[in-house]
Amino acid sequence: MKRLIVIVFFTITNLGFAQSYKPLLEEGKFWDVICWQGGISNTYGKRMFVQGDSIFNNITYKIIKYHPMLGNYGGVFYPRQINEAVTNIEGLMREDVQNKKVYSLIGLDDILIYDFNLNVGESIAIFGENKTLLEIEDYIYPDGIIVKKFNFENYYNSPSYYIEGIGSCDYLLNTFLPQFEDGCSLENFQTLSKTDLINDSQIEIIPNPFQDSFSLNIKNDSAIISSFEIYNVLGENLLSVSNVYQENFIDLKFQKGIYILCVTSNDGKIFTKKLIKE
Repeated sequence: MKRLIVIVFFTITNLGFAQSYKPLLEEGKFWDVICWQGGISNTYGKRMFVQGDSIFNNITYKIIKYHPMLGNYGGVFYPRQINEAVTNIEGLMREDVQNKKVYSLIGLDDILIYDFNLNVGESIAIFGENKTLLEIEDYIYPDGIIVKKFNFENYYNSPSYYIEGIGSCDYLLNTFLPQFEDGCSLENFQTLSKTDLINDSQIEIIPNPFQDSFSLNIKNDSAIISSFEIYNVLGENLLSVSNVYQENFIDLKFQKGIYILCVTSNDGKIFTKKLIKE
């Protein structure tokens, strides 16, 4: 497991040259989308997720399903309560991982909606209109790895971007939506907790943000930590420690910024946490 982690982060280290691709359509992800009709006084929401496959016109698609969120109308925003007892189908999508492209079945047509191979200055057609890519920047994915955020020119005066592994800032199944009287917006994205992760109840980092030092404490005796590493946002290893105790005082003479802590247990479980140096 230790060797596998090193390989993963060496891949991240070479982000500026040959970045590994973070797939979008993976099971175990949730997209919480807020929608409105006739203005923001009438709102509702959906928790979307990937589950199962379907074949249409001899093409295999991933099924995008959702649980509805309880909605309020007449100017009162709903409390984000998810009704997991109800499951509906939102649509069908497919992903060409090798070419970093994602398609959505819109009507009867297989439409390209994400192209993660675009370069700055190139464009993608959105609702029949070409949208130009203005900037590509690094973005920290929930598991701590670095992915790419693609910023496009504003669409109908709304911010327009999509993120590798996450998708659109508006709506998963269609890249950018016009925000008029009716519309949708991504409010929250998360991944399911994995069984191979050390959870937050076992690791304590005090303080975070920190100035020159912080303490890494193992709160659960059952969590036997073998090592930890600290990386910068480019995935470069800045510190590796193999002798880990229940309480560890770490003095860092790094520049101000964001860093990633990666803790590994003896049985191969992993914990990642964003560190902020002020």
